[in-house]
Amino acid sequence: MVRLIVGLVSAVFVLRVVLSRGVLVTVAKERPMAGRFWSLLAGYTSFVAHAGAPPLQVYLLPLRMDPKVFTGTNVMFFAITNVLKLVPYAALGGFGAQNLGRAALMVPLAIASTWLGAWTVRHMRASIFYPLTYVSVALVAVKLIWDGVTGL
Repeated sequence: MVRLIVGLVSAVFVLRVVLSRGVLVTVAKERPMAGRFWSLLAGYTSFVAHAGAPPLQVYLLPLRMDPKVFTGTNVMFFAITNVLKLVPYAALGGFGAQNLGRAALMVPLAIASTWLGAWTVRHMRASIFYPLTYVSVALVAVKLIWDGVTGL
């Protein structure tokens, strides 16, 4: 159910931006209370459904930060979030041999993806970065809605 709700909120967010034609123009003001709300929601959905990015993007994307700052903010947010999830995941038995084995197999891909992503962000103009990021959020929304509907 959480995935479905996050997917619907994300889809409405992207649709609202597209319909207002504000993808490249609108720059929102920082709103600390909204930032806290969306960050808390992102942390919660990251823990219960591995779907923390869309709520965070609802707050961060309209700020139109430099792409390097935007990416760094996401990296730091999820690094801290993932560290905070270690103890609860361990208590819930999330670090069994099978899960750790699968994770170990993905380490080379994770390293390569990180380097490729960092290189891409350093070389991409904001005029390309932001529309591409909105498309990515839309695709994630579709996937979350699908997972939410088929999981009911």
